[in-house]
Amino acid sequence: MSNEPKQYFHLLSALRGIAAILVVLRHTAPLFTPIQFQMSYMAVDLFFLLSGVVIEASYQHRLRAGLPPLHFVWIRLIRIYPLYLLGTLVTFLAILLARGHLLLNGTIPYVIPHKLELLAFAVTLLPNPFIWAPAEFPFDQPAWSLFFELAVNVAYGFIATKLSLRHVLLIAASCGLGLLACLLYFHHIHMIEMGCMRRALLGGFLRTGFSFFLGVALFRIHAAFPLSFITPQSAIVSGIVIAFIVAILVTSPPGGHATCDYILSVFVLFPAIIYAALSVVPGKSVVPLWVFLGDTSYSVYTLHFPLYFFLCSVIAVDFDVSLNLYAPWIGVWFLAFVIAISHFLDRVFDLPLRRFLRGLWHEGEEKRAASAEPAISKTDHTELERAKPL
Repeated sequence: MSNEPKQYFHLLSALRGIAAILVVLRHTAPLFTPIQFQMSYMAVDLFFLLSGVVIEASYQHRLRAGLPPLHFVWIRLIRIYPLYLLGTLVTFLAILLARGHLLLNGTIPYVIPHKLELLAFAVTLLPNPFIWAPAEFPFDQPAWSLFFELAVNVAYGFIATKLSLRHVLLIAASCGLGLLACLLYFHHIHMIEMGCMRRALLGGFLRTGFSFFLGVALFRIHAAFPLSFITPQSAIVSGIVIAFIVAILVTSPPGGHATCDYILSVFVLFPAIIYAALSVVPGKSVVPLWVFLGDTSYSVYTLHFPLYFFLCSVIAVDFDVSLNLYAPWIGVWFLAFVIAISHFLDRVFDLPLRRFLRGLWHEGEEKRAASAEPAISKTDHTELERAKPL
């Protein structure tokens, strides 16, 4: 891949990192009282949109060049799974250490009965089928989005080489219309967050499919029609882009208009801002910070909820500390800890493990190629080498 896509990935990485932090602020709201970030649930839609852009830029040409779809799925699985599994185990440890094996979400009791049954489903990254369970992914609640992300990645890996821009837009439009229908159906109970609850499971597929394939389309359209009037390299312009995203994710609409705000943001504002962001290369002065935010974004998103459970259910209880009395400063310290430990684990755990797992795939490919050598000619062997995935 050329250096050009990597340049504007810096800004997209910053957006992903800031969105992940806003999700933390929402999920750990009791630590930040009275400050609230209720609209940051839309950050998940932004994640899906950015994922479509980045994956299309990074893998579309590789899939067309012969990267096997199963290899692509393996790459995405080892990107998502290790940190998710680590977070799941942190929650399980919190359950074992908590008094009465009772988790606390802030000060709210969070009961997880039949722990081993739920853990068995949790390690598969599949929603549990038990109606009595407190959530689809009780060991790491944000993992519902990882399930849908992996599902849409699998679909993309197997159909990407067959999709024209028209097909991509058709998929995005179909999912978008389905999502609008789900929003209308659940409007009477003000349910917007499709996918995180069993009753809105179909809405989760539509929500993910719409934003992801819209991101794929945005990248292809931008490649043909870039916004040449935007200053290509500017820390100020990249800061304006980030400010717009933050404003959307922290501004609460007037009562009763949350659905309209969601539709406007996800269907119009997010795509427009990301399309503009694709023409912006951040100034060198901010690149290190943007890279840091991007590198830690996934681990922050995946690990914050288990760490929050551990803080509330084990540390606060054992030391008899009322966390709310120290808000919002306890929230600031917790956020700083989550970012620091996420960066550390990304470097010493996730990256080395992913390199090792990628090596296992390549070793398997080499063994399969070696076992097939006696049956092919020298010319065929040369062609085989050329066709090996990168």
